[in-house]
Amino acid sequence: MNQEERRNGKVFLSDSHIHSTHSPDARTSIMEVCQSAVEMGLAYICFTEHLDLDPRDSGYRYFEPEAFFREVDAARTRFRGRLTIGAGIEVCYQTGREDEIARWLERWPFDFVLGSVHILDGKHDWVMVPEQASMAAWARHRTPQEAYRPYFEEVRRAAATGLFDGLAHLDLVKRYGTLAYGPFDASALAEEIDAVLAAAVATDTAIEINTSGLFQPPQEPFPGLDILRRYRQMGGRAITIGSDTHHLYQLGRGLETARQQAIAAGFTHVAYFLERQPKFAPLSPAKSREVTP
Repeated sequence: MNQEERRNGKVFLSDSHIHSTHSPDARTSIMEVCQSAVEMGLAYICFTEHLDLDPRDSGYRYFEPEAFFREVDAARTRFRGRLTIGAGIEVCYQTGREDEIARWLERWPFDFVLGSVHILDGKHDWVMVPEQASMAAWARHRTPQEAYRPYFEEVRRAAATGLFDGLAHLDLVKRYGTLAYGPFDASALAEEIDAVLAAAVATDTAIEINTSGLFQPPQEPFPGLDILRRYRQMGGRAITIGSDTHHLYQLGRGLETARQQAIAAGFTHVAYFLERQPKFAPLSPAKSREVTP
């Protein structure tokens, strides 16, 4: 799809997972992202800054909501009529922090709340998931199932809380697991993944198609097509699409591939969120830019 087709509403492209300088690992300002999004012909973008609640995390206390919302409001004023801008958050979920997360979400007017798992807090050590060094260490002593299973159990718990509008990069653990074990085989973890998807369906939590995996060792989105198809079969209603941008060159990368994968999985619409409510746009060219499936 070219830029003219996007701007004329023949196809709706959204990027619902973007980090700006309000995240500790990103280097692009909100204004820069918005300007590029307009030039690319995107209809909707959402800034989903990292919220890290564990004092051991390097991003702990980095996010400053007052400054974030001020800049989002300024961007909305500047780009009004040209771009819909969501103010979101990506919460690093950890079992036992549900009340703390809920208090954050009650206090601030986020449009979209992504839940993600980056950390596993085991009995004996502190493991960032997935880090190349730790995954290599795991591979020496564990089968792929043994290495991956704790991650999916934590994602299942995140989905079951009902705190989140969407789940980010559902099978992120394959990012470095692919280097340790080879191509990720979802069928070998069908029971664990089905439990995650069942929890998402039960809580009406959307699944994100995260395109960053296309440019990392898995060379496919997070999650892959087989998981997307299974989510649809189990009654999954809403998918979002996001690039997981941390640098400006990543904005919008892989959105067309994600759109095609969503269609192949059986979805007809992409979801995007405003005021914590999903709105739906057709994945295929249509006259209407926004409809309810």
